[in-house]
Amino acid sequence: MKHYVFNLATVLALTSSLVSCTDKTETQDWGKPVSKDISIKVTTSAPEQESVIWADSDKLGLFCSQTGHSNAAIAISASSIGSSEGIFYPDIKIEDDSILDFFIYYPYSEGAVETALTGTLPKTLNQSGQSDSHLKKLNLFTGTGKYEGGENTEVEIELKSLLRKHSISISSTKYADCPLDRILIKTSSGNAVSGKWSYNTQSGEVSFTEPSDELTINVSGIVLSETAESVYYLMIPLNEFNENASLEVSITKGEGNVLLTGTADLSKETTINLDSFKSSEIEDNSINLADPDADGILETANCYIAGAAGTQYRFPATVMGNGYTTAPDQSYTVSDGVKGSSPGITPSTLAPMSAKILWQTEPSLLNNVSVKNGYIYFNTNGEENGKLKCGNALIAAYSSEDATGEIIWSWHIWVTDADLHSKLQTWTIHKDFAEYDAYKDPQLMDRNLGALSERGWEVNGNNLDHGLYYQWGRKDPFVGADDSQWGSTTTRKTYDCNDNEIEIATQPSTKYSSDCQWTYVNKVHLKREDLGKYPMAFYYSGTTKSEQFWMEEICHDLWGCPAYADDSNKLGHKTIYDPCPPGYRVMNPYAMTGAAPKSTGGKYTDMTEGLNVINYSNYATNKEALQVRCNENEIAYIPATGLMKFEANPYAPFRTGSYGYIWTTKMTSGYTSNAYRLHFDTANFNTMGGRGYVSYGHSVRCEKIK
Repeated sequence: MKHYVFNLATVLALTSSLVSCTDKTETQDWGKPVSKDISIKVTTSAPEQESVIWADSDKLGLFCSQTGHSNAAIAISASSIGSSEGIFYPDIKIEDDSILDFFIYYPYSEGAVETALTGTLPKTLNQSGQSDSHLKKLNLFTGTGKYEGGENTEVEIELKSLLRKHSISISSTKYADCPLDRILIKTSSGNAVSGKWSYNTQSGEVSFTEPSDELTINVSGIVLSETAESVYYLMIPLNEFNENASLEVSITKGEGNVLLTGTADLSKETTINLDSFKSSEIEDNSINLADPDADGILETANCYIAGAAGTQYRFPATVMGNGYTTAPDQSYTVSDGVKGSSPGITPSTLAPMSAKILWQTEPSLLNNVSVKNGYIYFNTNGEENGKLKCGNALIAAYSSEDATGEIIWSWHIWVTDADLHSKLQTWTIHKDFAEYDAYKDPQLMDRNLGALSERGWEVNGNNLDHGLYYQWGRKDPFVGADDSQWGSTTTRKTYDCNDNEIEIATQPSTKYSSDCQWTYVNKVHLKREDLGKYPMAFYYSGTTKSEQFWMEEICHDLWGCPAYADDSNKLGHKTIYDPCPPGYRVMNPYAMTGAAPKSTGGKYTDMTEGLNVINYSNYATNKEALQVRCNENEIAYIPATGLMKFEANPYAPFRTGSYGYIWTTKMTSGYTSNAYRLHFDTANFNTMGGRGYVSYGHSVRCEKIK
């Protein structure tokens, strides 16, 4: 598999419409199409806004009556990614006497018709710092062009913005140094400042079709001062925009929140000073993710589930994982000549000064990340009670005030509206372990950690059931393969806190990095005190048994279950490095044993004999998840996720196909660098008999803590 890194605005672009992401792809065409194929060069013009810098996901909508193109989606050329001049190839072959009229618009909308384009100015905007980048995808750019024959087949079109940027500049002496959190605008007249709108391309008229007189702008990264700071929103073009409005401005002051209320005359450029506004203290209405039962008893973790759109959440930022102290345990030995240990784990108190989104699987999945009073706050996407865009993200905490430098800890946010608790499945364990209370009736989630579906390709045509990947013993996840095909080895795209795409084909590195970039570290062992500092680094340690443990100190208790004997009836405890959300931990090694006929080893080379697997004979042919009978009445779906591993330069992390793996909490006693895992392929099904190097990246399935 070859990866192509286009060093334009540090964006890596592999557009599926232009480049095939299969192993057969060896070259990238950087030239124009063959002679007599049209190309369209596009620039944008937007008053008071920067030109659009084209990204690999950008598409134009094209109408051309002469060629029959009606709202055709035209993808961008890879050669112009990161530039303000976008080159688009609409695949139109022409004759010498052709005359073609083009009407194009951006961004592309599937349901658009040439006479009427529509859009929405949402009731909630999210702005980071002084950037107006949150307006880009909300604006509409249109333009026309003509090809009139001749040798030059490039048509130049300038797209002009339909909507206009408005600003509110805010200053304060009284509340200087207070972070700005939110502005709520409500017009006195009831005239619209948000809502659905329609543009008549024949008359040039723009009007709201579903108007709203309210607009909320959530803000992060702006601190009030005597110098005015601006927040931005869009409006449909009006000759004169002058609206009296009431404003509610929420700020953070000390350990509390203050609401400032007043009025202002909104225009294209509005200036207000908050010193004259009326102030009142307000309650913190954010949802505490560490108190899922709302009983006042905190249960911290390294992963939190956020399931409602347009909602503010918080979680404690001073606790490492679940904060549990794991006692040393020297009651077991290993037999491969390189002794591991269970030295115990003692957490320390964190003191973060700032935080930010390190990576997210969708642009603007989360927003408004801040640190207040020992908590990290963030907002989910969308509007309250609206539709939630699902995905995964990692929030990092820093000891500096500007969210730069060394990371002190990080938390995975699993954004899903699935009711995971109601979908728990109780597994029947193998009869050989039925006498042990600790092992009986394990309740597992119906999907892998980080998955956005419990079923996969055959139902949804995507790999969203794969979830995330973890090196054994680590708390921080790695993203999996994209949805280009069932056995894809192309990494799913991720984005930074400013919605810029993060490079997915990372370059070899021998140094650790806290930067927002995916890296791998080759043959360098991590020290215990550095376990939380480099959440985007994949560790490869070597080829011998002792080298394959990615940490400098060989510890068997990172996920809380040292190599106890099977008859010990002990499962250990959840640790500060466990990646599961509150109330859950990595599944125990006995959880899925009932699916295999043998207990010791738990392995059958013949997938047909005695297995509680329904589709063992055709799951690979049908490109679907393995269907395992977890109890008499329920079916569990286990996707063929493959694994992550380092093999050789260049870094190509995925090996996928018709096999899958799920880690357990237990390392093996006979191999210092191996841990137990569920493993299946077309010929084998392993439960406790499956083992793999701890440096591999496998799926995790969370078990409800009894």
